[in-house]
Amino acid sequence: MINDQDGLVYKKQKVFWVWFAIAQFSFITTLGLPYVGEEAVYTITSLEMAFNHEWVAPTVYGVNYARPPLFNWFIIPVAQVLGWDKVLIASRLVTAFATLFTTLLLIWFIQKVFKNRTFSFFVALVYLSGDVLFRRGWVAYADPLFSFFVFGAMACLWVAVQEKRFPFLLLAMLGLIASFLTKAITGYIFYGITAIVLYYTSQNRKFLLTPRSLLLQCFAFAFPFIWEAFISKGAHGSGMIVDVMTKLNLQNFGHYLLKVLFYPVDTWLRWLPVSALVLYFCIRKPKQSFVYLQNPHIKTILWVVGLNYVPYWLAPETHVRYLMPLYPWFALLLAYMLWQMGEKKIKIALLWLIMGIIIRYVAGIVIFPYYEQQYRGDYQKAAHDILSFVQTKPLYIEDHSA
Repeated sequence: MINDQDGLVYKKQKVFWVWFAIAQFSFITTLGLPYVGEEAVYTITSLEMAFNHEWVAPTVYGVNYARPPLFNWFIIPVAQVLGWDKVLIASRLVTAFATLFTTLLLIWFIQKVFKNRTFSFFVALVYLSGDVLFRRGWVAYADPLFSFFVFGAMACLWVAVQEKRFPFLLLAMLGLIASFLTKAITGYIFYGITAIVLYYTSQNRKFLLTPRSLLLQCFAFAFPFIWEAFISKGAHGSGMIVDVMTKLNLQNFGHYLLKVLFYPVDTWLRWLPVSALVLYFCIRKPKQSFVYLQNPHIKTILWVVGLNYVPYWLAPETHVRYLMPLYPWFALLLAYMLWQMGEKKIKIALLWLIMGIIIRYVAGIVIFPYYEQQYRGDYQKAAHDILSFVQTKPLYIEDHSA
């Protein structure tokens, strides 16, 4: 349990909540931007699924995409309401709401485990900063939705073990299955490591080994095989395995060494400005900072984060966005460090977080559109040129990944 500091509940709780809402609404400013990165993948697969009435195996230009369809299932009804010419906006709305629900789930988890309402709002504000605020929280990739389900499975498992309540374990298994149907099998690794850590750290570890709990978890772990054998008919499994094996293929040792060295730095940069504040304050009082980490819940989270982080850190080909299921835990750890440093440090952090939100609005309204127009060109004109070209000549592609 984290005790509220004197007066902090009344002075800051509403401020945290208001700025959290303002930060979430900033996603509206980037809904209309042109395609970013590989956003076209899920918009095209959703278009083809709806056009072909193929609801299980997504395709890109008629070729099996080898990914499960849950993200598409969310996009398609939104696109049908808005109109298919707004399919990119529909996709971004799904990711934005996935980010919102992840934040709400984080608030719920903290209030369940740490028993502190004000602290939960502060963590929510920290979560909705940095990489999540400026890019990952709204870009139409599968990662935000995947992260919502994976984190949901991890959080519900923790609460289920803590309270020995089977319904929360059922929710955890549903989240785990949904994570597989959204993107990949790797959600099971996040969950499995969390279960192992909780088994060794929780006094209620026997709850995980009750017949009913084991039966439910066995079904959840068997579901990908059931899906592949009886529903998708092998449409997804091979693609997922190939994707994982590709990430483990070491091709250039020099590139790999740089990646291993820079990966933690890249992770730290994603959480600016909070990560910089925590580092600065910890350098000033290193011994006191170590004491903050003695909370048993924080120790458990450190084990969960550390054991899940290492495989991505050491794998030859990975991206920080693959760590998105750990983002809520990162936010919790950073916020906890600041919270323990006192109200003065919290006020400094709040000012920096507010500055970040203001910059995000400026970026969404001015900077991002200017960059897209000046440095990436006019997408609409390019699209019209392609349409004009294919009226008279066939167009062939060799790479449809983006």
